[in-house]
Amino acid sequence: MRGFLVTLFVLVLAAGALGWGAWSEYRHFVSHPIEVAEGEEVFQIPPGTTLRALARRLAEQGWVPNPYVFIALAYERGQQRAIKAGEYAIPDRILPAD
Repeated sequence: MRGFLVTLFVLVLAAGALGWGAWSEYRHFVSHPIEVAEGEEVFQIPPGTTLRALARRLAEQGWVPNPYVFIALAYERGQQRAIKAGEYAIPDRILPAD
């Protein structure tokens, strides 16, 4: 029984540490501006692009640290289904929430 409780305690502690790390990364992401290469870049979103695909592309561009923080921001703002195809100008030093 004691071994079970120790294992459970360690698992809860590890889960808490992972949650804290993820929360810290998310808070850092939303509060720091995105830096683009040339002052402003044009970004295309093709028709039918999903939130997950968009987040992955933004991470590949280096604009988000990983796709999950962008997805979390979309859900926090209630915008998870608001992806619109088009061409977007991304200015330098824009905040992710903008």
